[in-house]
Amino acid sequence: SSFELQRKDGLGTQWVTVYEGPAFATRDLKLRPRLTYHYRVRASSSRGSSAFSEIAALQCRAKGAAQDAVGDVRNADADADGVLDRAELRELISQELSGGHSSSLENELKNALRNVDRNVDGLLTAEELDSFRENLGSALTVPEVVDWVSHAVQLPQYAPVFADNAISGYEFRALLENGGSMLKQELGIDNRLHRRQLMRAMTMRLYGVGSVPAKPAPPRWLEPREDGGSVAWDSPGSDGAPVHSYRLQRNDGIGAEWLTVYEGPGRTIREAALRTHVTYQYRVQAWSMLGHSEYSDPMTARCRTTGAGAQSLGDVRQADGNADGVLDRSELRELILGELGGHSPEVEAQLRTALRNVDRNVDGLLTADELESYRAQLGTSLSVDEVVDWVEHAVQLPQ
Repeated sequence: SSFELQRKDGLGTQWVTVYEGPAFATRDLKLRPRLTYHYRVRASSSRGSSAFSEIAALQCRAKGAAQDAVGDVRNADADADGVLDRAELRELISQELSGGHSSSLENELKNALRNVDRNVDGLLTAEELDSFRENLGSALTVPEVVDWVSHAVQLPQYAPVFADNAISGYEFRALLENGGSMLKQELGIDNRLHRRQLMRAMTMRLYGVGSVPAKPAPPRWLEPREDGGSVAWDSPGSDGAPVHSYRLQRNDGIGAEWLTVYEGPGRTIREAALRTHVTYQYRVQAWSMLGHSEYSDPMTARCRTTGAGAQSLGDVRQADGNADGVLDRSELRELILGELGGHSPEVEAQLRTALRNVDRNVDGLLTADELESYRAQLGTSLSVDEVVDWVEHAVQLPQ
């Protein structure tokens, strides 16, 4: 019947209720540009109130470049012409961000220009830097930043404090001011080395240096067993910051949620306690200091079976006219003619194809075990993309 909207305007400040009532929207005026505001909402009825929503980080639209972008350009602008040319940007990256490693310096320089230089003139202005940071602040939501601290910067012990203070990408510049004093005073990060690691990673994001890893290839299913198998994957390409870890996820059915089954630097794991006759899907994501790649396309996998599943047993039993536990040629011919359709000239060809594909010991009989083995291979070869293509072009039902 009503809603309560709350706002807070900085690290450590209190939540303030700015609206209570039945409407689904309200105007919030007299806010300051360049300041990040956080909002959350909860619903109420006669039976009580919900929990507050996840937090949204928002900024007012501003004209011109912010003072922090102007100051950052001025500090690195050796010839004081108001822009950063390639030499000045290379010096900034070499001294402040890369530690002087020449092997990746040119890649990082090209990425910074590609990400920030809107008019492609090889020069970075304060306005271009500010526009890039505005987009970065919108993209790096609070959950994204929490994930980034934990997996990209690899300092998971500080992820809760970033979440509790609702840090988004908008706060990165403020956290870097005065030598990162807010990291210590507001967030309680006392370890000097850890503050330095966070500051370097934030600075790389703010200058558009490097890029997140490329999308990995689908994982591979190896050494299938009755209760599992091995999953392996390859490292994708990355400009600048190297890939240092991976996140592997699995789901076990259509519409099922993806569950994280591995996070770490390895590129292979053994999966156990899986169920036979269930099709699993795996996908992998790569991480570097700058963030994460897209998830790979999914790979399908099934456990190895030592006998026929209930579905195959039932299918053989249903078509087994003489109840001898196998399908002979006449029973298979009747199945093709009655259930699958077709005119008599086609039946013999379809019969030969079925026997060639499924009858492993070439005795002219189909057992439930042979049918199960064939179906397991079919499930592995028919990936999601293959089935989508098959429905559209083979079955001719593109809708």
